Amino acid sequence: MLFYDVNEDTLMERCLDRGSYSTVQREDEIAETLRERLKDFNERSKPVVELYKKFGKVHHIDASQSITKVYEETRKAVLPQDNL
Repeated sequence: MLFYDVNEDTLMERCLDRGSYSTVQREDEIAETLRERLKDFNERSKPVVELYKKFGKVHHIDASQSITKVYEETRKAVLPQDNL
């Protein structure tokens, strides 16, 4: 399981910034909707991540880094044989 770890303020900022470049605002680029989705994630999905973490099945990726660095870490997690 890949878990892209980034604080909620950064996540909100990035999503809202993405929406500012669009001519049509998507529902998931509205602050209220984003807050609800984060709340839902924390209540429903995060416990699943914690369970898989106990079995060593979670690859944490620091998503606050650059796109290039996040991609590199994702590639290492998904294709570990390429890192030999």
